[in-house]
Amino acid sequence: HGFRDDAALLPALLSGATGYVGLLGPKRRVGRLMAELHAGGRLPDPGTLDKLHTPVGLDLGGEGAAAVALSTLAELQATWHGRDARPLRGKRGPIHHDPPGLLHAATASFTTATAITNTAVSATPTV
Repeated sequence: HGFRDDAALLPALLSGATGYVGLLGPKRRVGRLMAELHAGGRLPDPGTLDKLHTPVGLDLGGEGAAAVALSTLAELQATWHGRDARPLRGKRGPIHHDPPGLLHAATASFTTATAITNTAVSATPTV
């Protein structure tokens, strides 16, 4: 994560089809980044800024790379499923109430592809 790389890539990432863009660093750095993009005429469309998560991650506590990775993945998981990442102990009603999302569809596709591949390999004659 470098300032120049972020400035070069951020406009393209935000204008793309992705629904989540996470950016490391303090809010002050992001303010400088947005000011630079604005000055260069490359400020992303305001409608795309809602997919920018910065500073990236949830406030889980901890220090170091592992804590940053865990908090980032937790935020990504919550965003992916449209959740607010609150503790389950305060949730009323069932924990799992929504239909399987894209992650389940991707897992099912991978499982099907694996089964097809394994069938093809086992049906291949040995020479």
